[in-house]
Amino acid sequence: MLVIRFLRTGKKNQPSFKLVVVEKTKSSTSGRFAEEVGFYNPLTKEKVLRGDRIKYWLSVGAKPSPTV
Repeated sequence: MLVIRFLRTGKKNQPSFKLVVVEKTKSSTSGRFAEEVGFYNPLTKEKVLRGDRIKYWLSVGAKPSPTV
């Protein structure tokens, strides 16, 4: 089952997050994700989402994680 979840990147005390599509059984930190569909920087409140790709993955059966 595919899941849309956040992948934490960045340095210590400077987090940023990639929004990735990954198999539920795989760890999101392993680097083996199907596609990156956006990112979010909580320090600057910057976010970029690729809505067309998110809609595609949701139509294929991917489920968003509770934090997304």
